[in-house]
Amino acid sequence: TTGVTLYKSKGKFYNTIKLSNEGLIGKGSIKYLSSMSNSNDFLFFPDSCVSILKSMTIERTLLGIEYPNGNAKQHLMKWRPYQNTMKFFKDKTPFNLYDNQVTFNGDLVIEPLGLRGNGILDVNTATLSSKNFDLAAYTFKGDTSNVVIYDDKRENKLFASDGIASSIDLKSYQGKFEKKNDIFTSFYPDLAYLAYAKRVGWDMNNQLLTVSTPESLQLPPSITDRYALAYEGKVPPGSAFVATVKEQDSLCFASPMAYYNMRNKTLQANKVRHLLIADAALILNPKRDTVTLHTKGFMDKLYKADLYANRQTKSHHFYDVDISVGGRNGFNGQGLYSYIDKYGKVDTITFGTITVDREYKTTAFANIMDEDSFFLSPYFRFKGKVTAFSDKKHLTFDGGARLTHKYESLPKNWMRFTAEIAPDSVMIPISNPYQTVDKIRVYAGTYLRRDSLSVYPTFFTGRKYTEDSAFVQPNGFLYYNDNGSYYQLSSIDKIRRPNTAGDMVSLYSDFDLLVNEGKLKLGVDLGEVKLATAGKAVQNIGSKELSFTGMVTLDFLFNTEALNVLAADVAAGAKTALDYSTPNSRAALRELLGDGKAEAIIASYAKTPTPEKLPEEYLHTLTLTDMQLRWDKKSRSYISKVDIGIANIGGKQVNRKVKGFIELMPYQDHRMYLHLDLGNNQFYTFVYTSAGNMFASSTNEAFNTPIAKTSNKKRSIKQNMWLTLYSYTNADDRLVDIVAARYKQLKK
Repeated sequence: TTGVTLYKSKGKFYNTIKLSNEGLIGKGSIKYLSSMSNSNDFLFFPDSCVSILKSMTIERTLLGIEYPNGNAKQHLMKWRPYQNTMKFFKDKTPFNLYDNQVTFNGDLVIEPLGLRGNGILDVNTATLSSKNFDLAAYTFKGDTSNVVIYDDKRENKLFASDGIASSIDLKSYQGKFEKKNDIFTSFYPDLAYLAYAKRVGWDMNNQLLTVSTPESLQLPPSITDRYALAYEGKVPPGSAFVATVKEQDSLCFASPMAYYNMRNKTLQANKVRHLLIADAALILNPKRDTVTLHTKGFMDKLYKADLYANRQTKSHHFYDVDISVGGRNGFNGQGLYSYIDKYGKVDTITFGTITVDREYKTTAFANIMDEDSFFLSPYFRFKGKVTAFSDKKHLTFDGGARLTHKYESLPKNWMRFTAEIAPDSVMIPISNPYQTVDKIRVYAGTYLRRDSLSVYPTFFTGRKYTEDSAFVQPNGFLYYNDNGSYYQLSSIDKIRRPNTAGDMVSLYSDFDLLVNEGKLKLGVDLGEVKLATAGKAVQNIGSKELSFTGMVTLDFLFNTEALNVLAADVAAGAKTALDYSTPNSRAALRELLGDGKAEAIIASYAKTPTPEKLPEEYLHTLTLTDMQLRWDKKSRSYISKVDIGIANIGGKQVNRKVKGFIELMPYQDHRMYLHLDLGNNQFYTFVYTSAGNMFASSTNEAFNTPIAKTSNKKRSIKQNMWLTLYSYTNADDRLVDIVAARYKQLKK
């Protein structure tokens, strides 16, 4: 039938209308726009119609204003024709829309401008809720909607977001979620991640979400600052993904395009530039810049990346890094490291472990074997453990350093040390006793054999006998000096400022020399005659020849009047004055007195030959300067080579050079000869023997007489009433002749 028009042709009624005291009631169907409502009780009012429907249908309309198809049963309908609305209210059963692909629980309103809804909509594996759904023929939109997407069994949430614009196309089976002119937050519960993105696309056929943010659109500071996304002041482009589980400490990264396969629960984020983990920056390889996430945020291993630790100082750069990231403060990987020495030579270190310590600082560990032929510099090989600490500028080496000198006579041992090493200034910390990696004690410098048969060089090698004595035993660092092409063992101050006081041993490969500097011990023990030497002892590595330049001081009990006579004769008889400005004199003074007092003395001598006041450390029974001694292999003794400089005698300044010689014999009797030739047949002779006897004589009786008159008690040192440790007396002619003959022999 054609039906009856209602409300000025706003709709049509089909079937029967009855007027009674109950009102105007119709039984049949009302067609309004594309809908058909069926009921036994349509209650008509002048401006509206209401009914509990038996059923309703909506016919899909494609031309003009679009409507979807749909159907429902037993819903309250209220039609306000003059307001151009027909409303279907929510009931126990849902509305079925879009060929039953969609169920809707809520209120529907059909009007000339289309079909609107307020409620909850289920489509595919998703549930959407909105107060304003716009439902077209094959599509629908929710301008402010809450969206949840479940797995295929609708048991677990895979995606959730609130307050976003949703758009679903059931013809192409594509969905789109976004927020007008803004970034929105979406949650991925199975991944334990959230995302800040511009748009999320949904491929319903393949259950694939596409999370995207144009590279031209930068995330707001409220997001980038909160999660510290920026590196070197630059925020990476794309959506921000942030881990939500506590154990991952808000691990985050940015990706312009990410794909979430909800069937296998895997997210692949492309074009990820970096991850900021602990105090490091992990820079992804542009060819391997995909981050893959699985259930509970498990991240696939990343390959061929670069890691900078820490990210502020960039002290350490690891490359070709393969790394597993478990959270912002948890990772474990492996990678390569370029150690570049002072000369630009590159050695590659393989770090088998790159991780984070308890203080959330990046730490990496490597092992270098002997066969790796690793060099700290051309002058030091290394084997052992290497550690990179992100809060330290350089690598820390824990193992053995081996020198690269040319001497087969000086075996190259692996010296044990642990230190942070600067490649441009390799300094190996060394302290006495020196040890190899096998905890074997080694030695450095010139050593005197216990039997005095020889002096021999060592440089981190063994010594011949346990009782052999060292000239000097420096502590500090082992360093190779490029300027002079030699190894140095000394304190850091002495290495940096060679012209200062301090013990040092140096090995000059170009000159085959081993140099000992400082307060030296020549192995001569004169008992109560206190012998001190300061200066430099130089030994040839091949020939073993040794010479000493510097100062010798002697302190012993002696008659003051006799010493005054000696001082007066030297001052009067010797014409050559001492020169304190020579490098050897300055160096010896520094070693004997220290830098400050030595420079003060040198300055004083530059003004006057006899300064009024000298430091007590410079005043001795005999202070001998400008000394040059050589080791004599035949006699096994130290013998002076040139004139003897005498600075002071018994505290009195003389500052003269005299002819003569001194011989120090470290063999079993530890003997000393000192012979001074003042010219004009004027001689002074001192002989000391290991029995504790100091014999002295002169051609000047004014020297001999006070000695002879001194009582035994005043010219001896006793340990007890039976044992005399030291005594001085006049030398007899036989002893004087022996020393005089030795002087003539040496002059030849």
